Amino acid sequence: MTAPSFGARASSPHSPDSAEKSGLEGRAPNREAADLARKSAYIDSVRALYRGTRNAGFVACLLGTLILVGSRYMAGVPGWGVYLGAAVIAVGWALFVVSVFKRAAWVRAHPFDANGRT
Repeated sequence: MTAPSFGARASSPHSPDSAEKSGLEGRAPNREAADLARKSAYIDSVRALYRGTRNAGFVACLLGTLILVGSRYMAGVPGWGVYLGAAVIAVGWALFVVSVFKRAAWVRAHPFDANGRT
């Protein structure tokens, strides 16, 4: 086994012959960058949909947990607080589920189009 010489060029993933191997010889690099930026913006906009509803669900779950644990383990707190805490947690999860289904419906109605019409 011989060591490679320093003058020899190793095949890099950015060399022209690697583009032929990967099947990307017909597309320009700036077009791919534009497609990637457009898809990234689309994903960011989808993630931002119904963020308030998701955050409200998260806060409701936290408050429900605090109410449930507090009413279960603290002296002097009425016993019905356990049921109230469980109900608030259920409302929080319902908000999560509603936001997921609304976001999925929006994505079905507005699919990503690589040609720029989103």
